[in-house]
Amino acid sequence: MPSGCSLWAKGLARRTILGWMCYPPPQIPSPGVFSAMKEIIAGTKAFRNDHYLAQQTFYQDLAKGQTPHCVLVTCSDSRIVVSQMTQMGPGKIFTIRNAGNIVPPYDAKAPATGEWATIEYALHVLKLKDIIVCGHRHCGAMQGLVTHVKAPELPSLGQWLSYSGETMKNVQAHYGKLNDVQEKTTAAACENVLQQLENLKTHPAVKKGLDAGTLNLHAWLYEFDNGTVSAFEEEVGQFVPLNHSESTLPKRKVAKRKL
Repeated sequence: MPSGCSLWAKGLARRTILGWMCYPPPQIPSPGVFSAMKEIIAGTKAFRNDHYLAQQTFYQDLAKGQTPHCVLVTCSDSRIVVSQMTQMGPGKIFTIRNAGNIVPPYDAKAPATGEWATIEYALHVLKLKDIIVCGHRHCGAMQGLVTHVKAPELPSLGQWLSYSGETMKNVQAHYGKLNDVQEKTTAAACENVLQQLENLKTHPAVKKGLDAGTLNLHAWLYEFDNGTVSAFEEEVGQFVPLNHSESTLPKRKVAKRKL
């Protein structure tokens, strides 16, 4: 079987002969890239041979349909593994992932977004009753928001983060002056989750479900460095660990807030 390098070289030669070679020419991937892909491909083989075959009936049943418990909006960060964090297997969590676990405010006149298309399907077709927005500590998107990074090569990301709305204003109001960038980033991650719940409420279907008492919104914060998932509790106005451990998150100075 030809190697990845030889296949790439043959493809490049064909493109050159046909007269549509890119300018500048694409760079040959480094050996490290091929090593990473080999590891991923090996993982798919191991999944099929070791995991899938041992639970073949379960996976075949998944083909009949899905009955997830909830919608989970979380970050694209590779360190978040939803199935591990929730201990839920395939078919249980209907997941939306993007940079910063953001849901743009709904605008019926604007182009559709993948987030709202997914949420509409979840509410109207899957009839789900719970939407969780889960941020996380050490979030690169939130650090960019905190440090006001302006990268010309990331124009879409800069525009995307504008959907964090009043996050930084709320950090100042609820946490005061935080000098440590990491602590401020964590506070921003917390407030951004709450902001996204406000964004969710702009959709008629979400508002209808909330008014009827048939839909619940949840704000979570995941700390993968200590394994803690905290949920915002309206009564105390704080993110409280779901495992009842001592919270390591910054304390909000303004207490109660309705979700």
